[in-house]
Amino acid sequence: MKLHYILLCGFLLLMTGSLHAQTNNNDPNREYEHPFEDDLRQQEGGEYADDRYNDRYRQQDRRNERRDNRRYREEQNRRDREEEKRYRDEEKRYQEEQNRRAKEDEQRAKEERRRQQEDEEYYKEQERQRQYEEREREREQRYQDRQNRKRGRHQRHEHNHNHYQYHVSGHVGHDFKNSIYVHLIPFTYQTFQGSYERITHNSGHRRGLVGSLGFTLSANEAKQQNGFLGELQYRFYFDPIDYSIDLYAGPFAQISTLRVERSGVDELGDDFTAIDEINSYSGGVVGGAKLFFLRQAILEIQVGAGVRSSSIDGDESLYGNRPWEQGYTGVYPRLGVQLGVAF
Repeated sequence: MKLHYILLCGFLLLMTGSLHAQTNNNDPNREYEHPFEDDLRQQEGGEYADDRYNDRYRQQDRRNERRDNRRYREEQNRRDREEEKRYRDEEKRYQEEQNRRAKEDEQRAKEERRRQQEDEEYYKEQERQRQYEEREREREQRYQDRQNRKRGRHQRHEHNHNHYQYHVSGHVGHDFKNSIYVHLIPFTYQTFQGSYERITHNSGHRRGLVGSLGFTLSANEAKQQNGFLGELQYRFYFDPIDYSIDLYAGPFAQISTLRVERSGVDELGDDFTAIDEINSYSGGVVGGAKLFFLRQAILEIQVGAGVRSSSIDGDESLYGNRPWEQGYTGVYPRLGVQLGVAF
């Protein structure tokens, strides 16, 4: 009974397999299969599994290799970039170092030139100082020589003075430094003139500065006049030959102005009044002698010559016809007589 079942199952399986084979043979899209493919697959199942495993690992290895290659290339590129950057940085540092050294060299050159200029200026200053000191020594030596000569002349002068007989009072007129004078000749043309003199001593030599002022004032029926004059003299005194006489010479400068108002009767019998203005400027040289009496009284006589320039606003025919008249222009002589006192 059991055997019948077994045979029936086998027959059914065989028929089923034949029907399936026939159906597959009729399918145009069916791939060819070996009749014993399943067995082969079962037999070769282990080898297929190993091959698939190996393929998977080979693929993984290829992926790893590609990844490693990619990483290697990236690393290489990174290293190249870093190397290039390092090269550029080193080149930049080298260039900066070269620029810094060039600037330092230029700065040292400038400093060296500055020191050379300072040294030159120092040597020039030393030379100027030396020349200045030499000039100062020469000037001091000349000054000392002049002082020695002046002291020698002063000593000789004092020695010569000791031979003169002093006044009984112990003083003489030219020992005083101040003098005042009244001019006598200007009284003849209605002018009062006074002078003041100051005498100074310079290394044994006497010098005098004289200032003089005068005022003119007169009036009568035919003419009225008024004006003023001013004068400066600088006198060089000679060594006295006697204690009662003093001799001098020097330049002078004078300015004067005069206003004249005339009135009268003209040719037609009419009364008239005219005003003339005279301005004069003069200069020249004078020399004179001062005679001392009564200890401090002075009689001074002076002569000289000068040049006068005058301008007349009025009737020019009435003035300046002779050298001693007001309004004269040209060279003129000068004469003066003064009375004064020394103090």
